[in-house]
Amino acid sequence: MLVYTSCTSQLEKEDLIGAYKSSPLNLTEKIKYNTNKDIEGFLLNLKTNGLFHYDTCGLLVDGYWEVVRDSLVLNAITIKFANDSINKIKKPKKRKDFLIFKIEGKSLIGFINETNGLRINKLKRVEK
Repeated sequence: MLVYTSCTSQLEKEDLIGAYKSSPLNLTEKIKYNTNKDIEGFLLNLKTNGLFHYDTCGLLVDGYWEVVRDSLVLNAITIKFANDSINKIKKPKKRKDFLIFKIEGKSLIGFINETNGLRINKLKRVEK
């Protein structure tokens, strides 16, 4: 009988818990992703109970998070505008593309396809 074990550990949810803040792309990342467009001003808090709060400047998103292979997936329960006056007039569009991030070390990389090209949302873990 042959038993195969791997020395590489799977990513643990506990490793991701904490606060993240948008960070500009460095030159290597701009070349890697073939874009100069990055996003700043976003804040993400991954909580120990599996819930998250995501502040995108204009939107506030709450829900639960999970790890799927090499990605962080944010499952939105509520999405609302940060300016409550707008919530009374209209509801924000439900988009999934800005709620999925590739996990790269202490950073989360989000890919947002817009009409004028790819925009990258790099969230970097805020060290305590």
